[in-house]
Amino acid sequence: MNPFEQLLKDLGIAMNLDLKPDAHGSCLLDFFNGINIQIDMAEDGERILIGSQVVQLNPGNFREIVFKEALKHNSVNKILVGIFAYSSKNDTLILFQYLYFKNINGQELFNYLQEFATLITLWREGLNRGQVPQIEESAASGIFGLKH
Repeated sequence: MNPFEQLLKDLGIAMNLDLKPDAHGSCLLDFFNGINIQIDMAEDGERILIGSQVVQLNPGNFREIVFKEALKHNSVNKILVGIFAYSSKNDTLILFQYLYFKNINGQELFNYLQEFATLITLWREGLNRGQVPQIEESAASGIFGLKH
């Protein structure tokens, strides 16, 4: 069993599920609120890649404002719960993160995935209401650096 398969098995134990890679070597998890998080083994074989679509963004001023705040998130978070990026293929804001196998076990990955899904939910709900989460540039800010 390779490290990816073992980590998925251990994650499955933490989630009370039977998890294993699919035919493409990926694992797609359906979280709350329609959030799908995909886990893949990175090409280097030492890390996993976690990713999810946050929301589709149409061209315009709103998208530019979202990009600015997403870049702030990427630069000011002391404990990074994901990196925002933009997929021009489908005009979608995505969240991703690489994690090393040696630094994480199944329970820790489950805890991380819950934080990852929560961040997606906060951004998705705000953006769907037309509100861009404002990033506080202070380490003493609220959850995930968002202003209240």
